[in-house]
Amino acid sequence: LAVPVGRVQRQVEELLDQVSAAVRPVAARRYGSDQRAEGLSGGNLSGADLSGADLPGAELPCPNLSEANLAGTNLTGANLTGARFESAEMEGANFIRADAHGASFNNASLMGVNFTGAKLERASFRNADLQGVVFTGGAMTGADFKDADLEHAMLGGADLSPSPPPPPPPS
Repeated sequence: LAVPVGRVQRQVEELLDQVSAAVRPVAARRYGSDQRAEGLSGGNLSGADLSGADLPGAELPCPNLSEANLAGTNLTGANLTGARFESAEMEGANFIRADAHGASFNNASLMGVNFTGAKLERASFRNADLQGVVFTGGAMTGADFKDADLEHAMLGGADLSPSPPPPPPPS
């Protein structure tokens, strides 16, 4: 798949404009290289096209990736704590050993996503399309799957226990 360099450069510049001036340059769509997205924490990347990006180990706590295209994106071992992926397109993305506890995947399309060994405690997958998703060995205590489509999802060894109840109020 050939990707025009000018288009890629414009997309990267637009993404960097959305976050603070302290962000280090990121090449988000150059295939076959190890790109890091350090410094984008809390950034508003809603609607961004990061399809096919290679971002293993990225540090992206609390980004807004609502309605973003992350199809085929490699986020192995990434820190995505508290991220917002509402209505995102994520088919075939790789989240192996990623930390996305407290993240929201509500209404997202996650068909075929690999969450093997991922930390997904208190993550929300309400109304998400999770057909064929792999959650093997994941930590998903308190995750919310209300109205999600889990057809053909693989949950072997995943911890799906409910969150513990809150402590009683002080007397």
